[in-house]
Amino acid sequence: MRRGPVRRRGRRSLAAAFVALVLGAVLAGVPSPAAADTSDEAALPGLVTNLRVSGTPDSVTVSWAAPQSGGAPTSYKVHLKSTDGSRGKTKTPRAKKTSVTFSNLSPGSTYRVWVRAVNDAGQGLRRYARITLPAPRFDQDSLRALYMSTYWTHQIEYTIGQPQPLSVTLPAATGGTGDLTYSVKRRKGVDWQGAGFSFDPATRVLSSNTGTGAPSAPQWLSIWYTVSDESGTTVRFPTSIKVNAAPALEAVADQDLTVKVPVSISLPRASGGSLALGLAPTGMQYSLSGTVAGLTLDKEQFTLSGTPTTLGSTTLTWTATDLNGATASVTFDVDVSASTAPTAAPTSFAYAQYNVATTVILRWDNVQDATGYVVQVKASAGAFPSTVADSVPYSYVNIVHRGPPQQSIPHAFLYGLPAGDYVARIAAVNDGDAGPWSDEFSFTMQNTLPPFSWTQVG
Repeated sequence: MRRGPVRRRGRRSLAAAFVALVLGAVLAGVPSPAAADTSDEAALPGLVTNLRVSGTPDSVTVSWAAPQSGGAPTSYKVHLKSTDGSRGKTKTPRAKKTSVTFSNLSPGSTYRVWVRAVNDAGQGLRRYARITLPAPRFDQDSLRALYMSTYWTHQIEYTIGQPQPLSVTLPAATGGTGDLTYSVKRRKGVDWQGAGFSFDPATRVLSSNTGTGAPSAPQWLSIWYTVSDESGTTVRFPTSIKVNAAPALEAVADQDLTVKVPVSISLPRASGGSLALGLAPTGMQYSLSGTVAGLTLDKEQFTLSGTPTTLGSTTLTWTATDLNGATASVTFDVDVSASTAPTAAPTSFAYAQYNVATTVILRWDNVQDATGYVVQVKASAGAFPSTVADSVPYSYVNIVHRGPPQQSIPHAFLYGLPAGDYVARIAAVNDGDAGPWSDEFSFTMQNTLPPFSWTQVG
């Protein structure tokens, strides 16, 4: 019975001895039998070597060799992304595979590629490469030059009736495989060829037809300008042909003007035509042939205004020209005639001294159609001036309205008249031409200012 416990103590002693042996070995820097060297597996892999990229118009093949430093890779990560910022693609082949292919890519695009080795310790550093796929491409500067020559940043413009046919050389492409072939095709809407245009692939000239085949209907024509290489790779550029209606102007009525009478004639703005905005000068150009003495053209306000100074008739032509040279014109006559002097003379006169002893107000009934009056005054023993120009200045006359013009009450303020007896006469004026003189009437200026009151004298 006592042997059992002795055997158990023996086994415990052997186990303790083994633990002490292992612990001592670890503390002494000697690896234990269970701690095998795994340094190769624990290290990150180094850079892949011999990285190469090759391409077709729509694919990229990436190949490489295993790293020559670091831990052994268990797989690789290969990433491809276009430089245009679109989302990239990633492949993760196993360690034995050192080549991958990315398909369904865009011809002519540039791609950035990187490859890194991977193992259980993590991912190694990336190695980069770049490739541009073979494909024809349009130079952006050439496209901008095209638009500058056609006045618009998004389309080619044509105006119905323009004097010169449209002729635009579309830009050439570069790159691609072998010879390049050009074409213009409809995107949507009306067939552009049936609308009066043609394209020569050999010269790349897009032109409008002439004669009965010329464009005749305003419309937008959406087209693709396309280039293809011998491998079948195609690149296309969207643009449009805008067919503008011919310019049009509303008629201007013939003008009957009176000499020395101010006038303002409104001139019409054109509709239709090419009113393109963008890199070229904008809008219609306007011109007026013929002149009328005293009138001035204001192109910003679209008016012909001023005061005619010369009698006579003139034919004027108002023309609008769009950026494609298409024009519209309207013609109208301007007849400048003399004014008609009033036939009636003023009547019903009254006067009153006013404010100071040397000032008098004259009053009379208005003459219909009069635009002003002239007043002449003389001392009773004197003589009237010989011409209307020697009359009392017009600035002394004040027309006070009491309703319609025919009910106006004209007044003349006369200053600096000393005491004494005076005689006056008045004539109505129409646009500078005086009518007959009124009957003469008398009034008296006193030395002292009397109470204000009107004295009827005729």
